[in-house]
Amino acid sequence: MSSPATAAFSDLDPLSTHSPTVTSLAAPDSALVTAAQLPQKSWTIEDSEKLYRIQGWGEPYFSINAAGHVTVSPKGDRGGSLDLCDLVESLKQRNLALPLLIRFSDILEDRIERLNSCFARAIARYNYKNVYRGVFPVKCNQHRQLIEDLVRFGQPHHFGLEAGSKPELMIALATLKNPGALLICNGYKDREYIETAILAQRLGQTSVIVLEQIEEVGLAIAASKALGIKPILGVRAKLTTKGVGRWGGSTGDRAKFGLTIPEIIRAVGELEKAGMLGCLQLLHFHIGSQISSISVIKDAIREASHIYVELAKLGANMNYLDVGGGLGVDYDGSKTNF
Repeated sequence: MSSPATAAFSDLDPLSTHSPTVTSLAAPDSALVTAAQLPQKSWTIEDSEKLYRIQGWGEPYFSINAAGHVTVSPKGDRGGSLDLCDLVESLKQRNLALPLLIRFSDILEDRIERLNSCFARAIARYNYKNVYRGVFPVKCNQHRQLIEDLVRFGQPHHFGLEAGSKPELMIALATLKNPGALLICNGYKDREYIETAILAQRLGQTSVIVLEQIEEVGLAIAASKALGIKPILGVRAKLTTKGVGRWGGSTGDRAKFGLTIPEIIRAVGELEKAGMLGCLQLLHFHIGSQISSISVIKDAIREASHIYVELAKLGANMNYLDVGGGLGVDYDGSKTNF
């Protein structure tokens, strides 16, 4: 009778790139089995789709065709598609060397159109009395061609830009030419940043300075008086509603950025004393990104709405509710909160 089988790896070098040989120490007549002799399951197109989750993150723009090639549909389900493998081969025949960076600006145009159409339908459905004004954060992609395309495609929708630093503000001022679009000014602000944002109004920009630290209130007041221009101001609130997802830890009343309720009241007092309370027109807040739970978004909107109404009652000329970007983007399509 053979003894119980015990498996052992022979010549198992941790730095080796070869598959180890598996031997059986059970009986002398045991067959030698190698990894290459094990039954192999042929890889299918369905396996590739499952591994790379193209349907989760790529629909309706990217997919795999019957030949196993990645295809792109720049207009989504409203236009034709291109086989990327065939496209690359065609470019190589034109003596273009790899690697190549291929941009499909039609995808950007389609996304802007879909986003604004969704808000337009919701506004009509609920008989909302105001409008939607989207802004693109320049920090997400500072490439000149993309920013210029985005501004051009967003022109009919008055799509604006958001700057989080002085260099980004310069980019926005150089490209944004639509008076109806918003230029939201976030991030760290010194006197020069604030003065530049205020002077942008003379260029026809609707620039909004979002105050995120209590010290910025005094800087905005001083810059306004020095330039003789009344700015459009906003405040970023720290909501008690805590977000979920990958960046949920950066939200809530312990968030790094934003003003607490006592600080907002203090800011209102300083602006009123300076005769600038009417400049306060926007309330901004963040609850993170990759949020697939609609209940979290509803709770945050409800809390922010209370603050918005109270600011209006205190005398602020409220016009904008600025919801921090990225919250509804499910990057991998898994519909999960990480």
